[in-house]
Amino acid sequence: SLLCLLVSLFTITRVNGLAAQLRFQTSVVSGMISFSFAHTKMSAQLVVSLLLLMVPGNHGATKWKSEFYCPPRHYKSRAHPVPLQDGLYLPVLASHRPGTAGLRQAVILIHGAPREAEAYYRDLMRVVQEQKKGSETLALTPVFADKPCAASSWSRRRRAAVANSAQVPYWTGPNIDWPSGAESENKKASQRISSFLVLDYLVDWTASKYSGLQRIVVTGYSAGAMTVARWAVLSPEGTDGKTTSGVPLRAIVQ
Repeated sequence: SLLCLLVSLFTITRVNGLAAQLRFQTSVVSGMISFSFAHTKMSAQLVVSLLLLMVPGNHGATKWKSEFYCPPRHYKSRAHPVPLQDGLYLPVLASHRPGTAGLRQAVILIHGAPREAEAYYRDLMRVVQEQKKGSETLALTPVFADKPCAASSWSRRRRAAVANSAQVPYWTGPNIDWPSGAESENKKASQRISSFLVLDYLVDWTASKYSGLQRIVVTGYSAGAMTVARWAVLSPEGTDGKTTSGVPLRAIVQ
């Protein structure tokens, strides 16, 4: 379950897993796999297995009921915009304001197919508080939207970060293609962006806005786990176990 995954983030026991520069570490909890990232010398079998994950599917053509709300129904004071390219922003819920000092770790949790970021944020915060890690942990849940949402509607805290008219990247339709890195469906060509590049932006933003972080963890559940597993293989973030700015980085999927 999602809660088992979140609890595992704070209690994970490392066990040596498969070798290769992309190292796997398995947890004794929930069969979790942790990617320690380095993108060279992977075995042929591992490469083929990971590439098979890239094949987009229609997930049974399930028509998910979207749970993306603009503005958010809850946690409005936690809504922030992360600047992307050419008038785009990523909507996120963050437990601490950008610029907050003294945080030790950031946990970025990717939602499932229904885009239920608010529910994921609630569950993540519940675990953070139960583990008494609230003062040192940044909890972040981004949204891969399925409809337009202007920055002025998403967050009152946008300040100078993005323009009022800045728009979200969005992925519509019954098929769930953002876990495969698909480009967004924005009408303006320059505003179409891969979901994987969006995650790169988010990791960079987290490392730059919350200086002093000792580690960043990216994780997800259901469609969010598929997203993280694929992104971890293809992203330049995480080479040698660090972000491009040098912060230790891990990706954990269940």
